[in-house]
Amino acid sequence: MVFTEATGLEKLYGMVAYCIDFRRCRRSILADHFGEVWDSTTCRGMCDNCNWRDEQNLTQFDISELKEVAAKAIAQAAEGDSKLTALKLLNVLVGSTAVVGKLRVPGWSGGRGTSRRTGELAIAALLLKGVLKEDFLFTPYNTISYIVLGPTTSKTSIVIDVPKETGETAEVERKKKKRRPDKVSGDAQSKRIKDAAQVICLE
Repeated sequence: MVFTEATGLEKLYGMVAYCIDFRRCRRSILADHFGEVWDSTTCRGMCDNCNWRDEQNLTQFDISELKEVAAKAIAQAAEGDSKLTALKLLNVLVGSTAVVGKLRVPGWSGGRGTSRRTGELAIAALLLKGVLKEDFLFTPYNTISYIVLGPTTSKTSIVIDVPKETGETAEVERKKKKRRPDKVSGDAQSKRIKDAAQVICLE
C-alpha cells in the first residue's frame, strides 16, 4: 500500500494534484514530473485542459469557509471520542442528512454552491496544502483513513477551480427527489410473468 512506502503518500498526492489541476497543460505537468520541459503551446489542444482552455469553463470557489467548518467538525468529533472519514467530512460540508450520528456544525447546513463535487475538490486541496491530513488506522482486515487537522494553519484564503459543468449547488442537489421504483411498470412486469406462466401451463 502507498502509505507504507517512504514516498508513497507524496506520490499519491502528486497524482491527486494532477487530477484536480484544470489549468495547466497535462503534458507539461507530466514533463515536470520526469524533470523535463514541455512547451504547452505545442500541445495544440491535445489534452483536456488545453482543449478547453477558455476560462469560462471554470469557476473559482473560495473554500476558506469550508476549511473552518471542516476544522470545527473534526474538533467536535474529537470531543465525542470519534473521528471523521473523508466521506463523513464531505457529508458535513455539503449539509447532507447522511452524516452518521448527531455530528452537526452549528449554523452550517451546506454553503451556497457547495456541491458534492466542490466538497470533494475542497477536501483534496486541503489535504494537498497540509491543512488536513490522513491518519491511518490499521486493522487485521483493512486500513481506515481518518481526516484530522494537519500542520498547516494558514489564515489566507484558499481558492480552487471548479468545472462549471459539474458545479451544481448543494441547494439544488438537496431538492432532487430520490428516484423511486416505478410501481406501475413493476406491476405490469409481474402481470406479464404471470401471463407467460399461464401460457406455459396451458401448453
